[in-house]
Amino acid sequence: MMTTAKTGGKEGLVRLKNTGQVGLVDREAGVIFGVSMITANREASGHEMYIDETMLNQVVEAGQEKSPLGLKARFDHPNACSRAMGTFVGRFLDVRRDDEQARGDLHISEAAAISPDGDLREYIMTLAEDDPAAFATSIVFRGSEPFTPDKKDEALRAEHPEDSDPFWFPHARLAKLQQCDVVDEGAANDSLFGRPNYLAEQMEKWANEHDGIIAGQLGKWFAKHHAKLIAWEEKIEMKEAQAEITELKTEIGEIEEELKTTKTAHEAANEINAKAEVTRKEAFDGGIDQGIEQAHGQIKQRMDKYADSEFVLAHLDMTATELSAEWDKIKKAEGGDGGTGAVGTTGGDADKPGGVGKSSYDERRKQLIAEGKDARSAAKLARKETEDKQSA
Repeated sequence: MMTTAKTGGKEGLVRLKNTGQVGLVDREAGVIFGVSMITANREASGHEMYIDETMLNQVVEAGQEKSPLGLKARFDHPNACSRAMGTFVGRFLDVRRDDEQARGDLHISEAAAISPDGDLREYIMTLAEDDPAAFATSIVFRGSEPFTPDKKDEALRAEHPEDSDPFWFPHARLAKLQQCDVVDEGAANDSLFGRPNYLAEQMEKWANEHDGIIAGQLGKWFAKHHAKLIAWEEKIEMKEAQAEITELKTEIGEIEEELKTTKTAHEAANEINAKAEVTRKEAFDGGIDQGIEQAHGQIKQRMDKYADSEFVLAHLDMTATELSAEWDKIKKAEGGDGGTGAVGTTGGDADKPGGVGKSSYDERRKQLIAEGKDARSAAKLARKETEDKQSA
């Protein structure tokens, strides 16, 4: 259980007794527990310095000496182009060593909530809860003469055979610890709590140390809620994957809309083509009907033209050649010129004595029709009688 007490009579700064917890964010008290201040056995990125365990111990001791007030923390490292005033965040208390890391509990001042740059208190606590791998801390110190390892030392060479090993950089040494600032990327820290998967590792270690009892209970709880422990790196990957899925869903939605538009346009095109086909067929059929009607008209005109031609009606069963020859005979019998004449014309003298003219033929045909013969039969009988007379 946590207890609180004022430290050094300073308003707005509350000190919680060390609980040894890591990664806990107490919003009410404004405390982030177990923040990594520096990590040993690694290179200080960008400084060509190596942080060994001697440096780690020096930082822990210097941090503890800052009690009871605590080690000052600012928002980022101020430089020649930025001010330091207004960047105060709070103080580190209960500095301690945890394996390869120096840890402290960051007590965030209430003044950070009204910083000229906004509510730093809320921003830092929210980021610590949501994504502690997104930022870290970095110490500000004045160094002393660094330690340079002897590359001829056989024991050291056996442990670090490669000359490119950061171990062969000068080893940092501390003269005075000044601040530990909240930064975007730390030179000797990978995240706010050190290793990104530190919490998962510690929980697993703690559960195993209790002979599996706690692990069993956690297992039951995780099984009940379909949950599991994951490292911060995995959580970040999951968030990125979820973002990609959301983006893909958006793209799929856009494609579906495009397909709907394309389908609508395709259907419209099909409808237009169908209408065009109907129109074309109607035009074609209309053209045929019109052609048939014109042909009927022409036939009617020809029939009308020859309707009064008694000669043609009398010789309906003859070919055009026979009809022409027959007409020539009639003309010769009437005393007309030989040769072919136009159907429907007359030649010679119809009333010539002894002659057999078309007029007598017509009169005989009419007589036969009057006697009850049909026009075709009457024409045949009249023609036969005419031929007989000519033969006689």
